[in-house]
Amino acid sequence: MMGLGLLGQAQTLYVVPGGNGDGSSWTNAMGRIGDALAKAGDEVRVAVGTYLLDAELFIPAGKTLSGGWIADAGVKAENPSAQTILQVTGQFRVATVAGIIEGVTVQGGVVHAANGGGLYVRATGVVRNCIVRNNVAAEYSPKVGDAWCGDGKFLRKEEINTANGKQVEGIVFWINPDPAAPSGQRGWVVNVDPPDYYGGWTYSEYSGNVTEKRYRTLLEALADTAGYEHTQRAKEKGTEDDYPAVFSCTDGWYLPALGQLRTLIAEWERVEATYQVVRNAGGGGYFPFLLDKASPYWSSSEAEEGKIWLNVVEPAGLGGVQAVDWFEEGGILSVKSF
Repeated sequence: MMGLGLLGQAQTLYVVPGGNGDGSSWTNAMGRIGDALAKAGDEVRVAVGTYLLDAELFIPAGKTLSGGWIADAGVKAENPSAQTILQVTGQFRVATVAGIIEGVTVQGGVVHAANGGGLYVRATGVVRNCIVRNNVAAEYSPKVGDAWCGDGKFLRKEEINTANGKQVEGIVFWINPDPAAPSGQRGWVVNVDPPDYYGGWTYSEYSGNVTEKRYRTLLEALADTAGYEHTQRAKEKGTEDDYPAVFSCTDGWYLPALGQLRTLIAEWERVEATYQVVRNAGGGGYFPFLLDKASPYWSSSEAEEGKIWLNVVEPAGLGGVQAVDWFEEGGILSVKSF
């Protein structure tokens, strides 16, 4: 019966600056808060001092991280200047809290495109008697090769893992150089799971000027970046049977104009490197570029009557760009603006 009673008792671990013990007592305290939180136990008591963190802390539900302790006395400090400081040097968030955190000072944390630079508190989390200062939650400025999630969040290639890989929907291939550009004009991403379509742009006998724009010379077509507008006009004028290439793009994705398609190809090495990481993390889908670079891909840029600008990835340069009959066959790389 005594053994059962001991099993039911709460287990407390202890941490002091520079400690190297197993955490079983103040005299045998651990030195790293993260290591103590990872061990079995209900509470981690942390002595007064500054702790420079090398990774974000996670306080799980059912566990308490308690600071402000004077190790020698085993009591809470009464002097407000005696603090337990959790310090980060601007590289990541200080802690995610699903349990309880109390009596600590949180400073120096940073997150991009997310909330809570110092603390991110989940639904079960509780924060008591803490000082949270000098932390930053900033909007992340994405770059070419970053992954884009459907909720608008961006991930650097190094941040992609099995926990978030399936959330990735696109990869950035162009950023507007104007930092004040409004939403929808900040950049373009290519779909990591583009339409499984290979066929004609249209099979209608005569469709006229579907997009209401013509780019008769290669120079004009290369300057065309109005893929979204072209896609919308084609959908307004016909059906999936009329324009299957255009209608294969759904959920806000669209058929890129030639200028957008060429930009994507120019940045392909960085896009492909990120895509491989996404695939290894369990995300992505059918991606034609990885299968056959000799395949042609449709743009939404119309040339002369009955012709559409099409691009073959290889050969490199402009040798693969052609204005072809829209009954010819090509694949789709759908894109989206953010």
